[in-house]
Amino acid sequence: MLRIRRSLALAACLIPVGFGPALAQIAFPSVERDAPQWNAKVGGAARYQMATAIDTGGNFETLQYTIAAWAEGPLTESIQLGFDASYSHTAFEFGAGSGAACADPAACFSPSAWQDVHRLDLSPQASLLLTPAIRLRFMVPIRWNAANQAEAGAITAGAVAVLQWKLSSTLTAGLGIGIRSALGEDSNVYPAISLDWKIGSELRLQTRGGPYQGGEVALVWSPSETFQGVLTAGYQRQRFRLATGGANPNGIGQETSVPLLAALELRFSPRLRIVAQGGMAVAGELSIEDALGNRLVKSGFDSAGLVRGYATVSF
Repeated sequence: MLRIRRSLALAACLIPVGFGPALAQIAFPSVERDAPQWNAKVGGAARYQMATAIDTGGNFETLQYTIAAWAEGPLTESIQLGFDASYSHTAFEFGAGSGAACADPAACFSPSAWQDVHRLDLSPQASLLLTPAIRLRFMVPIRWNAANQAEAGAITAGAVAVLQWKLSSTLTAGLGIGIRSALGEDSNVYPAISLDWKIGSELRLQTRGGPYQGGEVALVWSPSETFQGVLTAGYQRQRFRLATGGANPNGIGQETSVPLLAALELRFSPRLRIVAQGGMAVAGELSIEDALGNRLVKSGFDSAGLVRGYATVSF
């Protein structure tokens, strides 16, 4: 019981870190596990953020679909390789009155600002087992993120290195550093933190994410092999190139928020996992910049209901 109290206290300390800019500057990659043989997963997700008011006027909602694939396996006894790929389509719908009082069309959150946003992520990875307990991980995140009819450059890339240490049979932690280019910004240097802590027979605290800034911290309750309950706090950021022929040619749009979610995870077999999540997106902001990254407008938006579901199949 004392260990559970301590773990909940740690979770309470970690989760507030995610609010606002602090979590935006950290990557929370999942802990890498030993892969004695090659395996792969495919998955699909849908995410709906309900309509919410924008501080500067109007409202918006989003609907996102994602497909993803992962593969990992051994090259030698001490070297492990992996590759992640995903594509997301996000439809933004601004209310009819959004931007009505805006004097500058280039700086309006309105139906003409952007609608459909596409994102392609690729991440080749490798790890080297230095000792039975210590693993050195390398990841190369590559991202293309752009609205419809965007013709200017929309690719960012970087590198992340993490030293992962298995401290005990119940605790694995990692610490590293990443550097990544950004649309309209200087390259970002940021820390990377990974954690997998089995607190008790049914309770686990872990990071969930990739080499990109953001991710989530999850408190997982596993009363059986087929059912899990999960509480998560994370950070989401979409930064994308705008259309070349729009009101703000080749500009940059951005949406950020802190998703707070409760989830039910069902495993119908060792290979199939289905997850349903519900919660809120809080501390949200929208911004528009010109093609050089100079900010034209920034506004918060009210907390919004959030519903997400996804499924993965392993091979």
